[in-house]
Amino acid sequence: MVAAALSHNRRKCATRFCSRLPNYAIARYVSAGLRSISRSWRGNDRRPHARVQRKRPSGQPIPYEGCGKRVLADIARVDCGAGPGFPEALKRREGERFLRAYNAHRQSIRAVAPRALQEREIFTLSMESMRTPEGLAAFVAAEQSLDGKRPLTFAANFFHYRYINALYLLENYGCVNGKVGIFACHMVDFDYGLGALRSPPTTLDMQIEVMSRIHVLSQGRIIPFAPFDPWRDYMEHGTALKRVKDAVTTGKSLGIKLYPPMGFAPAGNAQVPRPSGWPSDPSFPAGLDNSMNALFDWCAAEGVPVLAHANRTNAADQSFLDLGSPERWRQAIDAHKPLRICFGHFGGDCLLAHTMDCSNWAEGFLDAFSYGKYVYADWSYFEHVLPGDDRKALVKRAKALFDKGGDLARSRIAYGSDWLMLAIEPGAELYYSDFASLVGDLGQQFSRIAEQFFVKNGAQYLNLISGGATRQRIEQTFSRQGARPSWLDAPQLKQ
Repeated sequence: MVAAALSHNRRKCATRFCSRLPNYAIARYVSAGLRSISRSWRGNDRRPHARVQRKRPSGQPIPYEGCGKRVLADIARVDCGAGPGFPEALKRREGERFLRAYNAHRQSIRAVAPRALQEREIFTLSMESMRTPEGLAAFVAAEQSLDGKRPLTFAANFFHYRYINALYLLENYGCVNGKVGIFACHMVDFDYGLGALRSPPTTLDMQIEVMSRIHVLSQGRIIPFAPFDPWRDYMEHGTALKRVKDAVTTGKSLGIKLYPPMGFAPAGNAQVPRPSGWPSDPSFPAGLDNSMNALFDWCAAEGVPVLAHANRTNAADQSFLDLGSPERWRQAIDAHKPLRICFGHFGGDCLLAHTMDCSNWAEGFLDAFSYGKYVYADWSYFEHVLPGDDRKALVKRAKALFDKGGDLARSRIAYGSDWLMLAIEPGAELYYSDFASLVGDLGQQFSRIAEQFFVKNGAQYLNLISGGATRQRIEQTFSRQGARPSWLDAPQLKQ
């Protein structure tokens, strides 16, 4: 994300009590919830592509003022009875699994809570009531008192119209509040990695179309990235590459999102020890390499930015965990020097701290700045910046990294949020302002770090500076509308 200005205002938080749950437990109930979500989209007009065009004609800008009331009204209508939704999904078998996992989660919190807090509403509500819109709404409200993970808050975003999420971003994080000006929003393709090969309720083409309309409605402030999976490209004989090329060429998407832990390396698939999660096809590894090389050749030639999940997390199979390592990326960058790539998450917010809980990838990605002219990284989902976590320790780790990486690192690392996933964390709504505070601390040692981190580095990576390929594509899209986004003339985007 690119920030046009900074804000240090903080919203007051209700008193919270602390809990921590192991990642595997979080993954269990989130996974169960997402299965319910995907099922509930079938035959439901709240699925991601639905009703966007009917809400506001293509090309008409979103008015910022007062949109909060419209958003809240639509959210209330969506959550309280427009179609089957989450409560109906919870009546199915997958929903039963979610309810059991969620109940175990809240009971584990109650077991360690002070006695005075053990009768909070979140602990006394009936799990069965969650299967009604009113009961689910009560659980979501009660969940806000927790300082642990918030799975219902997280899941709610998947039941909103996408334009509602867009308005939420623009009004709560955007320039209205002097905060983020540009949002790069990345779609993902998990189907082959997760083995979810049934016909989806919304095709990738539909989702790309929806995001392109939101791009126009937001006056270009929301920049959509199309998903690319070389597994799909190999299995479907080049359709994935054709899809993303068409999306970028027509201005519907402006970048490419990769997710290596779904089962592919950016390079050297034919050389890595064969993951157990791959199909038995002997040509499969070379097929992945052919698809990745074709994508990178095209992106490098056309100045298309690529963002990759770059942390040792969220693998579809344990054997995929190391496929996105810095070593694999060095091989890809050496073969495609002009490639414009951003390493999302930068290996995690442990940075250069070597512990058992860290991937220790940050050091390898830091080295990548020296051999890739257009290599960048973002610090997204750095949850230790949030209230209740050890921000002072994160500041110390950030200073150590910038000391080691020098001017080059400070010119390549940008702000990011991963806001949709971050919503499960308590205090997620304070993420930007907390990062502004952290960068303010860094500014005492590194001059201009705020402008670089929040503005310049992201703009350079996205190719938005005067003459950049992404900027030209945006200008072409809006020239067909007879318009020009005013933010393109911001002084920070001039050479």
